[in-house]
Amino acid sequence: MKYPAQRVSSEVLQKLWRDRNCAARLEHLRLECVYNAPPAAISNQPPGTLSQVFKCYDGDEKVMVVHRYLLPDGRIGASGQFDPKMLLLDGIVYYK
Repeated sequence: MKYPAQRVSSEVLQKLWRDRNCAARLEHLRLECVYNAPPAAISNQPPGTLSQVFKCYDGDEKVMVVHRYLLPDGRIGASGQFDPKMLLLDGIVYYK
């Protein structure tokens, strides 16, 4: 199904992520890693860190795209949270 899309700032997307408790939804979704590589030097992440992007599905429907830095010890780097890149909420696709 095609939904209307709205481009928003990173701050708005992160606020939607927090306000709608999207992080808790991740455990109920199917995650597909679509990018898994060392981060750009500008990110200032420790050696051995991976930059990862996941498409997240509820059934066959893509409902989120998220990014994280995976540290060598298994923790999430930077803020310690996933960084949303796209969210499908109430029939609207929010993206940056």
